[in-house]
Amino acid sequence: MQARTESEYQIVIDRQRYSLEASKKGWKTNALAAEALGFSEPTLSKLLSGKIEPSAKTIDRLLTELDLPYRALFIRKELS
Repeated sequence: MQARTESEYQIVIDRQRYSLEASKKGWKTNALAAEALGFSEPTLSKLLSGKIEPSAKTIDRLLTELDLPYRALFIRKELS
């Protein structure tokens, strides 16, 4: 059995699409968005900057609240 290696990519939020959808929701600040999503503002900022990867629960919450399919909001960022 082959040992698992760390991913060569990271799942990140497409910031451009997120900004568009957040604007449609009236979330003018990360604080308003975080409150609506049930996240802390620092967590949302880390997600948007790619400093942390979203958990399955976080992905579900974002997709549900924004009413989007997975591929519309999340992208794979290749690691170098």
